Amino acid sequence: MVRITRGFTLVELLVAMLIVSILATTAAPLFAKAIARQSLIARANNLVGFIYLAREKASEGNPVMLCALDQACAQFADTRHLALVEDRNHNERFDDADEILAELVLPEAMQVSWRSFRRKPWLRFTHQARSHYQNGHFLLCQEAMGIKVIITRIGRPRVEKGGVKEALCQPGN
Repeated sequence: MVRITRGFTLVELLVAMLIVSILATTAAPLFAKAIARQSLIARANNLVGFIYLAREKASEGNPVMLCALDQACAQFADTRHLALVEDRNHNERFDDADEILAELVLPEAMQVSWRSFRRKPWLRFTHQARSHYQNGHFLLCQEAMGIKVIITRIGRPRVEKGGVKEALCQPGN
């Protein structure tokens, strides 16, 4: 009499589990990198929206500066805390006469820096919703990955083509 068995042997089950664990081990770092990339892209889009908000607020009357609030808008070294400041007295400085309109705080592991043609520690928009010939870029960094938000000379933002780049944020860049 022929006996038909259905199912897996213990050896077959162990081999299948071994293959699944090897695949999961190799895929985990790729997923972590993909999550970090998507986080940078999302924050770059948040920054673009923040810049558009600055342009809108400036069009209402007084100039608006986008600056590093934790550095009192006096410099723009690597930071996590950005602010839109209404420059009510038009002195291009953050002081008691000015009002903070909005803030953007980045996650712990992320930094942003600002590089511009005129080397000002802020991006300033006039009542015409334009920057005053202040083209440059914001560089968002998380570990070694980075993405640039480019500002045209009239103040329009765009995310750099190519998206997130590896090794863009190495020390000294």
